[in-house]
Parts: sequence; C-alpha cells; structure tokens
Amino acid sequence: AAAVGQFAEARTWHEAALTLRESLGAVEGVAYSTLALGEVSLDEPEAVRALYINRAKRLFQESGDRSGLGYALMGEAQVALDSGKLGPAACSLADALTVHFELQDRPAIMSCLERLARVAVMTGHSREAARLLGAATAGRASLGIASTPADAQRIEQSIAQAERVIGTASFALE
Repeated sequence: AAAVGQFAEARTWHEAALTLRESLGAVEGVAYSTLALGEVSLDEPEAVRALYINRAKRLFQESGDRSGLGYALMGEAQVALDSGKLGPAACSLADALTVHFELQDRPAIMSCLERLARVAVMTGHSREAARLLGAATAGRASLGIASTPADAQRIEQSIAQAERVIGTASFALE
C-alpha cells in the first residue's frame, strides 16, 4: 500500500504486523515493522516518526542486522530531511551509504544518492545535486528498477530546484 501512496492503509497493516511479531517474540520482525511504521506515519509529528525509527535502529544494532541498520539510517535521514535538519540528514545518509556499500545493496545505494542530492540542493549545491541524481538515475537504469512513487516525487522536486538554480541546459550537462 505504501508503494502506491496509500500510507494510512499501510500503517494499519504494519501496526497489525508489529502486534503479531511482538506476540511471537520475533525481534527482527519487530524491528522491520517498527521501521516501516516510522516510514509510513507521515501524518504523525516528527518526534513520533523518529521514535519508531530510533527503536528500529536500536533493534537492528542489537541483533547485528546490518541491512536493517542501513535502512533505519535512511529512515532517520528522511525524518531529518522532512524537518529541515540537513546536517543530521547528511550524517545519517553517509552512515547508511557506508553500510549499503559494504553489503553491495545497489538499490539502497541509489536511494541514498537521491536523498543526498536533496540535501545538496537544499544547501545550495545544485551542481553536486545534479551529479548525484545523474549517478542514481544511471544506477537505477542499469539495475532496471524504478523509485517508489514517494521517492520519485522527492526526486522531481530536487531536479526542479536544481534546474531553477543552474538552468535546465546546465543541469543536463552535469
């Protein structure tokens, strides 16, 4: 449901999954459900989303799940980005990128590059944003994967902001 923008429905499903996984004592499942709740609870205040993601991050660290940790760091970065906290967002993305490079998780690497491009454009580094978006677009094309609708919308916003600053022709050349 979240992949097609139906966040309220996705939240209901993830809450049910979390309850079930907690009752079963499935720690890794609890971590993934908690992370998913942090990602789909877009109508909640930043602090609530951050609580979900921080709990998931802690569970992934305790269990040694590096992939889950990488995704939790991306979630942490997204909450920071959504609230305009660009420094913490960049730090979380750098950490996530390190984890995903270690694991050779190419789709996650592309997502990190796209989010780093958003940080770059929001801090006035439009040329760097264009390069990051170009690398992510090429990477996605080589993998044959698309962005989620929510990510695609954010990417389009980043592209539009960068093009306004450096111009469409310059953006295309980067």
